[in-house]
Amino acid sequence: MKIKWPNDLYFQKKKLAGLLAEFAAESDRLNYVIIGVGLNVNWAPAALPEDAQPATSILQETGIRTSRLKILASFLSGMEQLYRQAQREGYHFIKQAWDHYSLIKNRPVKVINGKEIWSGIAQGIDPQGALLVILDSGEKKCFLTGDVHLRI
Repeated sequence: MKIKWPNDLYFQKKKLAGLLAEFAAESDRLNYVIIGVGLNVNWAPAALPEDAQPATSILQETGIRTSRLKILASFLSGMEQLYRQAQREGYHFIKQAWDHYSLIKNRPVKVINGKEIWSGIAQGIDPQGALLVILDSGEKKCFLTGDVHLRI
């Protein structure tokens, strides 16, 4: 399993899931977080439109139909464990996991944010989760939002 910043999960170079998060915060507190998760569970990739390829599903990779309710229960339990760990230890373990599972770290990327496009080498993420890129110009830039594409 690999992570493509900021929100995609890949299995064997095929997209398996995507995450979206929205939050509201003040300078000293987080008011709320809404997380949306799209996980390809019980479909065959041939059922997807061509522009959604390459993608995969749990069924495609394992040959086993999976209960979405069991997946949801497992996901929520895992999120609670991560939340409690973050309360105890801070968030450094998330950066360590990202570094380990990153699809793009130390690889050439193109970042698109609105009408602006930057090219460089993805270096990792900072403590706030921003993507760090050494641009082709040599400048170091942080991205909190944007679409990231691997340059081949």
